[in-house]
Amino acid sequence: MTEFSVGDKVGIPATTEGPGAAVDGGFADRVAVKERLAVHVQDGVEFEQAAPAMDAARTAYRGVMTFGKVKKGMNVGIIGFGGLGSLGAQIAEAQGAHVFVAEANKATWDRVTAGGAGGVSADIRDFADKGLDVIVDFAGFGTTTAQAVEAIKQGGTIVQIGLAREEATISTQKITMKEITLVGASNGEKSEAVAVLDLIANGSLSSLTVPITFEQIPEYIAKLAKGDVTGRAVALY
Repeated sequence: MTEFSVGDKVGIPATTEGPGAAVDGGFADRVAVKERLAVHVQDGVEFEQAAPAMDAARTAYRGVMTFGKVKKGMNVGIIGFGGLGSLGAQIAEAQGAHVFVAEANKATWDRVTAGGAGGVSADIRDFADKGLDVIVDFAGFGTTTAQAVEAIKQGGTIVQIGLAREEATISTQKITMKEITLVGASNGEKSEAVAVLDLIANGSLSSLTVPITFEQIPEYIAKLAKGDVTGRAVALY
Protein backbone atom coordinates (compact mmCIF):
# COMPACT_ATOMS: atom_id res chain seq x y z
CA MET A 1 0.00 0.00 0.00
CA THR A 2 1.39 3.40 -0.95
CA GLU A 3 1.14 6.78 0.75
CA PHE A 4 1.31 8.61 -2.58
CA SER A 5 -0.58 8.67 -5.86
CA VAL A 6 0.45 9.67 -9.36
CA GLY A 7 0.24 13.44 -9.62
CA ASP A 8 0.80 14.14 -5.91
CA LYS A 9 2.93 17.17 -5.09
CA VAL A 10 5.89 16.03 -2.99
CA GLY A 11 9.19 17.21 -1.60
CA ILE A 12 12.35 15.26 -0.80
CA PRO A 13 14.07 16.34 2.42
CA ALA A 14 17.84 16.50 2.06
CA THR A 15 19.13 13.32 3.70
CA THR A 16 22.28 11.25 3.80
CA GLU A 17 20.61 8.68 1.52
CA GLY A 18 18.61 10.94 -0.79
CA PRO A 19 19.43 12.43 -4.20
CA GLY A 20 21.85 15.32 -4.10
CA ALA A 21 23.34 14.16 -0.80
CA ALA A 22 24.45 10.52 -0.93
CA VAL A 23 23.41 9.66 -4.48
CA ASP A 24 23.32 11.49 -7.81
CA GLY A 25 20.21 13.32 -8.95
CA GLY A 26 20.06 16.55 -6.97
CA PHE A 27 20.13 18.65 -10.13
CA ALA A 28 18.01 16.34 -12.32
CA ASP A 29 14.61 17.37 -13.66
CA ARG A 30 13.33 13.88 -12.79
CA VAL A 31 14.59 11.60 -10.04
CA ALA A 32 13.69 8.29 -8.42
CA VAL A 33 13.45 8.40 -4.63
CA LYS A 34 12.50 5.99 -1.86
CA GLU A 35 8.87 6.54 -0.89
CA ARG A 36 9.63 6.76 2.81
CA LEU A 37 11.84 9.82 2.21
CA ALA A 38 9.18 11.92 0.46
CA VAL A 39 6.70 14.29 2.11
CA HIS A 40 3.41 15.70 0.85
CA VAL A 41 3.50 19.37 -0.17
CA GLN A 42 0.23 21.24 0.39
CA ASP A 43 -1.53 22.63 -2.69
CA GLY A 44 -1.10 26.17 -1.35
CA VAL A 45 2.70 25.85 -1.08
CA GLU A 46 4.61 26.69 -4.26
CA PHE A 47 7.60 24.56 -5.24
CA GLU A 48 9.74 27.72 -5.05
CA GLN A 49 9.12 27.77 -1.29
CA ALA A 50 8.95 24.00 -0.80
CA ALA A 51 12.48 23.51 -2.17
CA PRO A 52 14.36 25.50 0.53
CA ALA A 53 11.99 24.03 3.12
CA MET A 54 13.48 20.61 2.43
CA ASP A 55 16.93 21.68 3.66
CA ALA A 56 17.56 25.21 4.96
CA ALA A 57 14.20 25.79 6.66
CA ARG A 58 14.17 22.30 8.13
CA THR A 59 17.65 22.84 9.57
CA ALA A 60 16.59 26.18 11.05
CA TYR A 61 13.50 24.54 12.57
CA ARG A 62 15.65 21.84 14.18
CA GLY A 63 17.84 24.46 15.83
CA VAL A 64 15.04 26.73 17.03
CA MET A 65 12.39 24.19 17.98
CA THR A 66 13.83 20.68 18.42
CA PHE A 67 16.95 21.74 20.34
CA GLY A 68 16.15 25.33 21.33
CA LYS A 69 12.64 24.38 22.51
CA VAL A 70 11.46 27.92 21.83
CA LYS A 71 8.04 28.77 23.25
CA LYS A 72 5.70 31.74 23.37
CA GLY A 73 7.03 34.64 25.42
CA MET A 74 10.68 33.58 25.31
CA ASN A 75 13.44 36.04 24.41
CA VAL A 76 15.45 34.52 21.58
CA GLY A 77 18.74 35.65 20.08
CA ILE A 78 19.50 34.89 16.44
CA ILE A 79 23.11 35.25 15.29
CA GLY A 80 23.37 35.66 11.53
CA PHE A 81 20.50 36.72 9.28
CA GLY A 82 21.40 34.82 6.13
CA GLY A 83 19.47 32.03 4.47
CA LEU A 84 19.12 29.97 7.67
CA GLY A 85 19.08 32.75 10.25
CA SER A 86 16.27 34.68 8.56
CA LEU A 87 14.19 31.49 8.59
CA GLY A 88 15.09 30.78 12.21
CA ALA A 89 13.92 34.26 13.19
CA GLN A 90 10.57 33.71 11.45
CA ILE A 91 10.12 30.31 13.09
CA ALA A 92 10.77 31.78 16.55
CA GLU A 93 8.39 34.65 15.88
CA ALA A 94 5.72 32.20 14.72
CA GLN A 95 5.88 30.61 18.19
CA GLY A 96 5.25 34.00 19.82
CA ALA A 97 8.86 34.56 20.93
CA HIS A 98 10.56 37.96 21.11
CA VAL A 99 13.46 37.91 18.65
CA PHE A 100 16.71 39.88 18.75
CA VAL A 101 19.13 39.59 15.84
CA ALA A 102 22.91 39.97 15.65
CA GLU A 103 24.06 40.53 12.07
CA ALA A 104 27.36 42.09 10.97
CA ASN A 105 26.03 43.02 7.53
CA LYS A 106 24.18 46.30 8.12
CA ALA A 107 22.69 46.13 4.63
CA THR A 108 20.25 43.53 5.98
CA TRP A 109 19.13 45.51 9.02
CA ASP A 110 16.07 47.04 7.37
CA ARG A 111 14.91 43.56 6.40
CA VAL A 112 15.46 42.37 9.98
CA THR A 113 13.31 45.09 11.51
CA ALA A 114 10.69 44.77 8.78
CA GLY A 115 10.36 41.13 9.75
CA GLY A 116 9.32 42.08 13.28
CA ALA A 117 12.51 41.59 15.31
CA GLY A 118 12.69 43.46 18.60
CA GLY A 119 16.18 44.70 17.81
CA VAL A 120 19.20 44.28 15.58
CA SER A 121 22.89 44.86 16.26
CA ALA A 122 26.27 43.64 15.05
CA ASP A 123 26.92 41.88 18.38
CA ILE A 124 24.54 39.62 20.33
CA ARG A 125 26.07 40.92 23.57
CA ASP A 126 24.17 44.16 23.00
CA PHE A 127 21.04 42.20 23.99
CA ALA A 128 22.46 40.64 27.15
CA ASP A 129 20.09 42.81 29.19
CA LYS A 130 17.06 41.23 27.48
CA GLY A 131 17.41 37.97 29.41
CA LEU A 132 17.90 35.78 26.35
CA ASP A 133 16.49 32.32 27.04
CA VAL A 134 17.86 30.82 23.83
CA ILE A 135 20.52 31.92 21.34
CA VAL A 136 20.85 30.14 18.01
CA ASP A 137 24.18 30.78 16.31
CA PHE A 138 23.66 30.46 12.57
CA ALA A 139 27.04 32.07 11.83
CA GLY A 140 29.57 29.95 13.71
CA PHE A 141 32.60 32.21 13.41
CA GLY A 142 33.97 31.13 16.77
CA THR A 143 33.80 34.67 18.07
CA THR A 144 30.02 34.52 17.68
CA THR A 145 29.85 31.42 19.88
CA ALA A 146 31.98 33.13 22.52
CA GLN A 147 29.72 36.20 22.36
CA ALA A 148 26.67 33.98 22.80
CA VAL A 149 28.17 32.52 25.97
CA GLU A 150 28.51 36.04 27.35
CA ALA A 151 25.06 37.18 26.24
CA ILE A 152 22.88 34.23 27.29
CA LYS A 153 21.05 34.46 30.58
CA GLN A 154 21.67 32.23 33.60
CA GLY A 155 20.50 28.72 32.75
CA GLY A 156 19.95 29.56 29.07
CA THR A 157 20.52 27.44 25.99
CA ILE A 158 22.87 28.06 23.06
CA VAL A 159 22.28 26.10 19.86
CA GLN A 160 25.21 25.92 17.44
CA ILE A 161 24.35 25.50 13.75
CA GLY A 162 26.75 27.75 11.84
CA LEU A 163 30.10 26.24 10.83
CA ALA A 164 32.07 29.15 9.42
CA ARG A 165 34.99 28.08 11.63
CA GLU A 166 35.90 24.59 12.80
CA GLU A 167 36.95 25.68 16.28
CA ALA A 168 35.99 28.29 18.86
CA THR A 169 37.61 29.55 22.04
CA ILE A 170 34.90 29.89 24.67
CA SER A 171 34.80 30.46 28.41
CA THR A 172 34.16 27.13 30.10
CA GLN A 173 34.07 29.07 33.36
CA LYS A 174 31.08 31.09 32.15
CA ILE A 175 29.39 27.97 30.79
CA THR A 176 29.76 26.32 34.19
CA MET A 177 28.91 29.26 36.45
CA LYS A 178 25.94 30.36 34.32
CA GLU A 179 24.82 26.72 33.94
CA ILE A 180 24.53 27.10 30.18
CA THR A 181 23.38 24.32 27.88
CA LEU A 182 25.44 24.31 24.66
CA VAL A 183 24.21 21.93 21.97
CA GLY A 184 24.85 21.39 18.28
CA ALA A 185 22.12 20.94 15.66
CA SER A 186 22.44 19.79 12.06
CA ASN A 187 20.13 18.99 9.13
CA GLY A 188 16.83 17.60 10.42
CA GLU A 189 14.25 14.84 10.19
CA LYS A 190 11.25 14.21 7.95
CA SER A 191 8.84 15.34 10.67
CA GLU A 192 10.61 18.70 10.82
CA ALA A 193 10.19 19.14 7.07
CA VAL A 194 6.47 18.54 7.54
CA ALA A 195 6.33 21.14 10.34
CA VAL A 196 8.09 23.69 8.15
CA LEU A 197 5.68 23.12 5.26
CA ASP A 198 2.80 23.73 7.68
CA LEU A 199 4.32 27.08 8.66
CA ILE A 200 4.71 28.04 5.00
CA ALA A 201 1.12 26.99 4.29
CA ASN A 202 -0.28 29.21 7.06
CA GLY A 203 1.81 32.20 6.00
CA SER A 204 4.20 32.21 8.97
CA LEU A 205 7.35 31.35 7.01
CA SER A 206 8.85 32.38 3.69
CA SER A 207 12.28 32.01 2.11
CA LEU A 208 13.93 34.76 0.08
CA THR A 209 14.42 32.96 -3.23
CA VAL A 210 16.02 33.61 -6.61
CA PRO A 211 14.30 31.58 -9.34
CA ILE A 212 16.75 30.25 -11.92
CA THR A 213 16.69 27.80 -14.83
CA PHE A 214 18.44 24.41 -14.84
CA GLU A 215 20.92 25.84 -17.35
CA GLN A 216 21.92 28.51 -14.80
CA ILE A 217 22.85 26.03 -12.07
CA PRO A 218 26.62 26.02 -12.81
CA GLU A 219 26.61 29.83 -12.92
CA TYR A 220 24.91 30.07 -9.54
CA ILE A 221 27.17 27.47 -7.94
CA ALA A 222 30.06 29.74 -8.88
CA LYS A 223 28.21 32.73 -7.45
CA LEU A 224 27.55 30.86 -4.20
CA ALA A 225 31.25 30.10 -3.86
CA LYS A 226 31.92 33.85 -3.99
CA GLY A 227 29.01 34.76 -1.70
CA ASP A 228 27.22 36.63 -4.47
CA VAL A 229 23.75 35.13 -3.95
CA THR A 230 21.26 36.65 -1.53
CA GLY A 231 18.68 34.10 -0.44
CA ARG A 232 18.18 30.69 -2.00
CA ALA A 233 18.63 30.00 -5.72
CA VAL A 234 15.82 27.65 -6.78
CA ALA A 235 15.95 25.88 -10.15
CA LEU A 236 12.43 25.69 -11.58
CA TYR A 237 11.52 23.09 -14.19
